[in-house]
Amino acid sequence: MIDQLAEFSATETDQLIAEILEETPRFIEELDDMKVLEDIYDTMRWYEKENGYKWHRFKQYLFRGAEPAIEHQPYSGTEFTDSKRYHAALLAMLCVMGDIFASVCKVYHLDAGCYHYVGEPSKVNRRLEKVASKRLRSAESNWRKTVVFDEIGELYENQVDLFDFSVFVFRFLRDRGYNWRYRSDHLDFVRRLEEGRLRRAKEEKKDDEEKYPEGLVPAGVDDEDLAPGADQYRNGLATMTFESEYFQFVSEVPEEAVRAYMEVYGVEPDGYPPRMDDY
Repeated sequence: MIDQLAEFSATETDQLIAEILEETPRFIEELDDMKVLEDIYDTMRWYEKENGYKWHRFKQYLFRGAEPAIEHQPYSGTEFTDSKRYHAALLAMLCVMGDIFASVCKVYHLDAGCYHYVGEPSKVNRRLEKVASKRLRSAESNWRKTVVFDEIGELYENQVDLFDFSVFVFRFLRDRGYNWRYRSDHLDFVRRLEEGRLRRAKEEKKDDEEKYPEGLVPAGVDDEDLAPGADQYRNGLATMTFESEYFQFVSEVPEEAVRAYMEVYGVEPDGYPPRMDDY
């Protein structure tokens, strides 16, 4: 039945995303422990300070004439203002929504007969960011000046607990009649890799103009500037099998989004635990 649903319009999807993000101040009021917001903010400020030069150096390699590196001032953390709390909470909301609205999963409404499609995996976070920057009217929402959104994965890698944020998003969806179907993007990737169904999509001219603004073109990158461990990563992909990855996956603790869904809805989401023949 879910596979027969129609797709909500882009305008309707953007409206839902904006409505969730607009609830961020209310969620801050509901938080029992504000420490998580400080952890989020400190994590991103640390990343910005420690890796700021690396980020700007990368852009100098990628685009000719990129701006020079910026020297970041240390963050003392002595004055954690309401603006900083909002900044941190909004970033966390966007981070968990990237998992919940991932293209392999489905946020759907049976009564409406439709589901929301945010975009391909590589574009979901950018779509969320665009909606946030366009639709949020609060002056406090001008958060992009100090955070590189592409690096929100640092919140997960530094083990910042975002479970409560996922619960809040699912509560919002449940109260408005939405449900969620789960699908593992990792298992989906491994299956397509094993069957040789992965390929690089051709970029349209419009995408090129967005990726390389003002006519800038990619500059060369020397071998020593490639990410360390790239060879090991490629070798790991070459030896990866769907069966081994599947049994490893189902033996692990459910993902944060799955656990948050179960907390709110009281049952496992459709599609979890995953079955081999679903991929």
